[in-house]
Amino acid sequence: MAHWSTSEWIAKSRIAAQNRCSKTSGPSTGLTKHTGGSSFTVERNLKMAEELHRDPNSWEVFKKLHKKNKKKKDETFVDARSQSINAMVVAATADATLNSQDDDSQEISVNVNRLYLAIVGGEKKQRVYGLGSHASTLYLDSFSNSAASHRPATMTDHVADQCIRVLKEEIVCMRENQERILQQRIEEEVSCLRQ
Repeated sequence: MAHWSTSEWIAKSRIAAQNRCSKTSGPSTGLTKHTGGSSFTVERNLKMAEELHRDPNSWEVFKKLHKKNKKKKDETFVDARSQSINAMVVAATADATLNSQDDDSQEISVNVNRLYLAIVGGEKKQRVYGLGSHASTLYLDSFSNSAASHRPATMTDHVADQCIRVLKEEIVCMRENQERILQQRIEEEVSCLRQ
């Protein structure tokens, strides 16, 4: 209790409160909001990848995290900044698609990621607006100069796929083990009741 009443702690608390209430995109834009909840953006990205049967691009992740009511298919965004960014990405994507000579969908997806990064202004504190922790998986070279971060995405995806497969196998084994233990306990309880 004494720690929280010190002038140093009170000053830090005021600064933190101001930061939480700041309007990062300027006055009259409102607080920055999202509908992602407490789960990590990377987790949401994995769910989207399963639904789409491919990796979602930055813009798709952004829209998923910044639309108001997904169940009612409400197309409005949570704040003015999100609405503005979406409009800019729509326009830039349309221009890029019209100017593109190549119809390779993978190349267009990479371009959407680059367009999105350019529109939102790049990274701030190793985050890209609208993507949270997912940004580091898309823009590795923007965040780090280490050699490990410059590995091709396919190698990273391959390793991730192996990890996911191993974890799924472990989950199956754990469930089987839990079921076996539960069955033993039930049998023990039944035998105790019969005695």
